[in-house]
Amino acid sequence: MEFIRCPTDSWDAVQRTKDVSPQLNQATIIDLHPSSTYNIRMYAKNRIGKSEASNELTITTDEAAPDGPPIDVVLESLSSQCIRVTWKAPKKHLQNGLIRGYQIGYREYSTGGNYQFNIISMETTGDSELYTLDNLKKFTQYGVVVQACNRAGTGPSSQEIIATTLEDVPSRPPDNVQANAISPEAISLSWSMPPKEALNGILQGYRVIYWANLPDGELGEIRNVTTIQVTLELDGLEKFTNYSIQVLAFTRAGDGVRSEQIFTRTKEDVPGPPGGVKAAAASATIVVVSWLAPLKMNGIIWKYTIFCSHPYPTDSTFKWRVVTSESQASFGLLLSEL
Repeated sequence: MEFIRCPTDSWDAVQRTKDVSPQLNQATIIDLHPSSTYNIRMYAKNRIGKSEASNELTITTDEAAPDGPPIDVVLESLSSQCIRVTWKAPKKHLQNGLIRGYQIGYREYSTGGNYQFNIISMETTGDSELYTLDNLKKFTQYGVVVQACNRAGTGPSSQEIIATTLEDVPSRPPDNVQANAISPEAISLSWSMPPKEALNGILQGYRVIYWANLPDGELGEIRNVTTIQVTLELDGLEKFTNYSIQVLAFTRAGDGVRSEQIFTRTKEDVPGPPGGVKAAAASATIVVVSWLAPLKMNGIIWKYTIFCSHPYPTDSTFKWRVVTSESQASFGLLLSEL
């Protein structure tokens, strides 16, 4: 018995033979290649010689699961939640049949972990294939393998390849934001880093956003300060002024979520001078003094003090006369006995 593989072999160049006992009327040929076509012919032999060849038989072996993995597997991170997987079919001689689909396995990658692969099946579309994994965790390493499938089964996995989804902005604000007024012009701030799983990237620093809430209901200029620390001192602030403060973390992808507003008032300081001070004589011994509240009160006004003296004192021991208005709402006073 002689047999060759079609169409690659020819009777003249390559052939394989198998001797069969004359008592048998059938034989089994082994070690053939799956999903391959063979031509078979037989001869009868005796002491004189070999007969002419029989008519050729053509037969195709059944498929077997692929013996080789897909090749040229490449991962490309498209976004913070998507990775594109591309590959090519296994080498032809290892396909063992018609490749009809693929299985893509992916998992969060951890050198010490034992995570099972999530499996996605897809039908083949050609020699070069691609699939996009989505809804992945942000800024997370994933391992990916690919297997080819035919009617007989699934072949071996490609080598696991690692890729990391892209960075994104933090999805949570810094924790435990606290503010404390330490002087009339300064506020001390502190906070904690957001949970690591909410950073979605490499932390680059923090941004503090703050503005004054003015007495007339208007908002002051919105300012921001960047720092890599979890504490900060805001200085150069307006005295005895209520400030709104927010803190956010940021990565290379941008600013994250702001914390809830907290409100802190700077400490009191001495007031500025009263404005519009006027004096008018009411009689030979009485003067009426009026004034306006200081432009910068810097706190709660409890009283006003008026100092008066003769412009040309004749007594070298003359001292200033001090009169106090105990009402914080008073903007005038009558000076008598002058």
